[in-house]
Amino acid sequence: MISKIKKHKMFIKDILLNSFSFAIYIFSQQIIFMPIMGKLLPENTFANFIIFISIFSIISNSFGCELGVVRQIKEDNNSSQYNYIMRWLLGSVLIVSIICLSFLKFSILETLLLSIVVSLANIRLYICSCFRMKKYFKGVMVQNILYLIGLLFGLGLFLKFKIIWIPSLIAELVSLSYSLIKSDFTLFSKKVKVEKKTLVAFKDYSIIEFLINMMTYFDKILIYPILGTNAVNVYYATTTMSKMVSLISNPLHSVLLSWIKNDGKSKDGILTIVFKYCFSLILLISIITIPLTYIAVRLLYNSYLNDSLLIIIPISIGAGFAFATSIIKAVILKYIDSKKTLSSYIKYFISFIILSIILSKFYGLMGFALANMLSRVILFVLFIEVLKRIKKEVKN
Repeated sequence: MISKIKKHKMFIKDILLNSFSFAIYIFSQQIIFMPIMGKLLPENTFANFIIFISIFSIISNSFGCELGVVRQIKEDNNSSQYNYIMRWLLGSVLIVSIICLSFLKFSILETLLLSIVVSLANIRLYICSCFRMKKYFKGVMVQNILYLIGLLFGLGLFLKFKIIWIPSLIAELVSLSYSLIKSDFTLFSKKVKVEKKTLVAFKDYSIIEFLINMMTYFDKILIYPILGTNAVNVYYATTTMSKMVSLISNPLHSVLLSWIKNDGKSKDGILTIVFKYCFSLILLISIITIPLTYIAVRLLYNSYLNDSLLIIIPISIGAGFAFATSIIKAVILKYIDSKKTLSSYIKYFISFIILSIILSKFYGLMGFALANMLSRVILFVLFIEVLKRIKKEVKN
């Protein structure tokens, strides 16, 4: 009994610590960094910068972060093969980033240095996942505090010199100064044999996370050619609060990966809890997000408020479904083969692309927001079907 109480206390402590750490990072990006850049940069330049942030998030979350997640799922204390994968990954990330950013209106130097920022973020997020694997959530918190300090210092330099890559680069370097000292990561590891299972898992989970991040950030990129610069800025402003919802879902997802055990008894209990509360969570998060989104846009991006009012409701409902699927995802990753999860995300991604193109053509930005919401509903339904199959297998 006492050991169970202690476990529950540790679990809650880890969630709170991880949530606070993630809040610092989101606060840095969404409350401080982007609103300030939005006020200081011309509209066209800010739209390009939003697309850079989208590319930054897609690449770093899909590769660096997921390499750490694979290690977290496997609970592997041997870092050698992961360090070796990361060494080769960084070169690929740099090349891909340069290619992607070359289509935006940045100078050659800006493109190169912003691509280096993306590469450094891959290391930071990989180390962050390793901290979580070891339940070293204090390290995650310190990492993000240092990121905030570096970002504030970089913004001070940006105000003086107007060099667009300075805030992000300094934030990454300051954060990494601590992360490298406290982790077992090194770029100078010897060549080792990488297990095929590790590579397959990394490939599958990277594709899954790539699709998730494409859905989260690619919408801003997709809006650009369909609806134009102003629509990018309005949509970004309106989805700011839905990112605040991830203050709860992302840390909870990470902690669940650390705590969930893959045994029959635990599995049945966890599945019962998920089925019991997932619909209530969707309703609660959707209702809370609507007024908070209005307040966030009014305070941070007031110039886009009138256009934003049209899409607040579908964006907020989509946030509710995204929250529920994020929690379910942690359960699914522990209990089924990665390829089955990947199949759901491919269907999700295809449905979003088709719906966004069709609905945007007829209803403009509202149509795009509806496409986002409906595709999230589709993913939720697919996940529920997966959970039903898992629960049936447990009973049998």
